[in-house]
Amino acid sequence: MPNYAQAYGDRGDFEFLPYDPRFPRVFGLLASLIRDEDEGLVVEHVGSTAVPGCSGQGVIDVLILVHGEDRLLNASRVIRHIGFEDHDFGQSYPGARGAIAHDGTLFRVHIQIVPQGCAKAREMLDFRELLRHNPDLLAQYEARKHSLITAGINRNPGYTNGKSSLIQKALRRLPLAWTAHTHSQQSTGVPETLFSYVRFLKTGVSDRYCQRPLCRTVTISWPCT
Repeated sequence: MPNYAQAYGDRGDFEFLPYDPRFPRVFGLLASLIRDEDEGLVVEHVGSTAVPGCSGQGVIDVLILVHGEDRLLNASRVIRHIGFEDHDFGQSYPGARGAIAHDGTLFRVHIQIVPQGCAKAREMLDFRELLRHNPDLLAQYEARKHSLITAGINRNPGYTNGKSSLIQKALRRLPLAWTAHTHSQQSTGVPETLFSYVRFLKTGVSDRYCQRPLCRTVTISWPCT
């Protein structure tokens, strides 16, 4: 297991940052770390850092896609075990945040656990592919993020809400054939109330953290040991 490094709390405002070519590498390290704990978990890189050349806040957004209650509960345990701390991002799905120290740089990480095939997963994966294959949309998305951040709207829910209209407009133009081909797997059927319950699930680790809402940093190197 990696060693816990420094506490990671509010490190100032988010900035508009250029794309860092190390993002895929850092995601790969994190995905390997998660799969080492549970090789059955599906780990996806989403958000701006998953799109080559896309500037933004520099947060590595991770989706863990699960099938069924057992996988959901275990995914929550896994991300706590490797050092990330619970954070719901204002949504009903469980998640965590923290950072990874790699190559002399601290990379912020946001993780969300969602049912494979759910609407949220489909939208995030679809929008990632649209950005990867549409330079005009990518330019519009970067411009929207830049305008929000320079106006001081760099935290949620304002930041997410400020991007929502552009994202939804792009997704509405998506052909049905695309989504049918891209998402052939069905939703897990895990009830929403279960996610709400898991979000507040306490273990020996999270009990220690619940009164001190600081994220921790995980220092990892390749190969993971």
